Amino acid sequence: MAKAPKSLVLLSGGLDSVASLHIADRSYEDVLALTINYRQKSLKQELAAAEYFCKKIGVAHIVLDVPWFAQWEGQSLGLIHKESAVPTQNLDLSSVESCQTSAAGVWIPNRNGLFIHVAASYAEMHGISQIYVGFNLEEAQTFPDNSKAFLNAVNESLVFSTKSRVQVKCPTIDMTKKEIVQKSMLYDVNFEKIWPCYQDGETPCGQCESCLRFIRATHGLVYVSWIEGLKKL
Repeated sequence: MAKAPKSLVLLSGGLDSVASLHIADRSYEDVLALTINYRQKSLKQELAAAEYFCKKIGVAHIVLDVPWFAQWEGQSLGLIHKESAVPTQNLDLSSVESCQTSAAGVWIPNRNGLFIHVAASYAEMHGISQIYVGFNLEEAQTFPDNSKAFLNAVNESLVFSTKSRVQVKCPTIDMTKKEIVQKSMLYDVNFEKIWPCYQDGETPCGQCESCLRFIRATHGLVYVSWIEGLKKL
């Protein structure tokens, strides 16, 4: 069976987008991965992860510069500003209140909306009809721009803002992180190379919400050396 037309994948190098990359690669010809440089603290590690997976499966990779977020003030932009700390203390993934506090510390207004519309503009100009993103069921509870409702609304808007009616798909949107790990195992994903962290260290911090979700999701399923290293501290 022939593959469908080409697709663009928004790739951060994290678990969800890496899973979406592999799924898209199995469904589309001429897949292209797009990473956004918005001056995030973890840019170096995100790029390394994205480049690794693209090279491994033979997907072209480009980086687009979106510098405006770093110039904005008035928000606690923990993902960008060095002086704004990423929440790491007393995080309880089972507590909605705790996750809401964590989300507030890394919230960037309309980040995913901007990324998708930038990608849609690029996609239409290059004859690409589908954009793949990596969202998940867990974080949709506290990040509304990870939700199915958001995805549906964005697709409705793209009917008007792109002549070719570019559409966004998310194969992981109804999955928990653990389910995404299980799905990724089918594609022989190297979990050591995924960058799940909000921080900019040489290894993931193991304390931010994103790291904690990755640790919980991989527990009992795959071995990841940096997680084992945390247990020895």
